This record gives sequence, structure tokens and C-alpha cells, in this order.
Amino acid sequence: AYPQVRGLLMTREIQVGVRELVSHVLRSGDLRQGFVGSRRALDGLRGHQTVQGQRPDGYRAEVSLKHVHAAGDFSLHISGRVDGLLVTGAGVLIEEIKTTTSPLERLRLHQNPVHWGQVQAYAYIYARQERLAALTLRLTYYHLETEELLELERRTSFAELERFFNDVLDRYLQWARRLWNWLQRRDA
Repeated sequence: AYPQVRGLLMTREIQVGVRELVSHVLRSGDLRQGFVGSRRALDGLRGHQTVQGQRPDGYRAEVSLKHVHAAGDFSLHISGRVDGLLVTGAGVLIEEIKTTTSPLERLRLHQNPVHWGQVQAYAYIYARQERLAALTLRLTYYHLETEELLELERRTSFAELERFFNDVLDRYLQWARRLWNWLQRRDA
């Protein structure tokens, strides 16, 4: 999918969601994508709500985040919603929830870089806004049939998140510039 690009003076603004940004850069492997019907989407929503409902007091679900990144002639307007955010005396936890019908042990052994990329991107945006030096990332898989949870956690520093995020942005902007240049040549 092409990003939404519009010229504004000499800056090209690109609106992109965190999920789209990370998926575009980190996706690899099989090109096939299975069809996910409306029933599966509804099951996924219910799964998210189930997990979010089990979290402790103070847990905030579906927290909107936005970040603008200026890069020369481009301005990326990045947005998305964190599935879960918990701020306690022990620190900050950012959670990404995924629903699945795959065996949880397979997900533990073969972790999806796109899923981790999403939670890292959200964590970077939040940590930058709140000026945090470190925080905990949690990737939670909820099995739709067994209702079991697999929770994978990592403690990370802002510096690590910044390196990751800048790499994703650099790779995305390389593609966006190539696309922009091609569109200009095509239109001419």
C-alpha cells in the first residue's frame, strides 16, 4: 500500500500507522497472507478485551500515541494505539496483545519480529514523550481456543529503542523517497 503523501510547500508529509510502518520494514518470509474474515476480527477484539480486563488497576487500554519525525524533505506523522500501558512505582510497561490459534510453544520458539517491532515502536514514542531512560516491553499472545496466555517480556533502554526506531525510519524513508521520485517521473 502506498502511504498517504501530500506536498506541503517543499515538505512531503506521510501519514503512517505504527503497525503499517513496522510491517513494511520488518516483514519477511512467505508472501502468502491468509484471509481473515469478520468473525476472526471479532474474536481478536474479544481476545484483546479479555486480556485487558484481567490486568491490574491502573492499566490503561488502547492508549493513542503520535509522533512526528522530520527528515529533510519528508515529515512522517506516525500514530497508533498501544494495547496496554501500566505505570507503577516499579516502572512503565508497554504491552502489545496478539490473538492466535497457533500453538503457543511455537510462538515462543519462533518469535515474530514484526510483533516485537510494534511494541518497540510504541515504547520508543512513549519513552520519548515521557523522557524515560528504560521501560519493560511485553508481547502477549492469547490463544483463542484454549484461552491460554503466553507473555514474553524484555527490559530495554531508551537508547536501544531509539537505535531500533531510527533504523526502521531510515529504511522506510529510503523506500518513500524512491516511491516519491518514481511518482514524480511518472507524472512528468
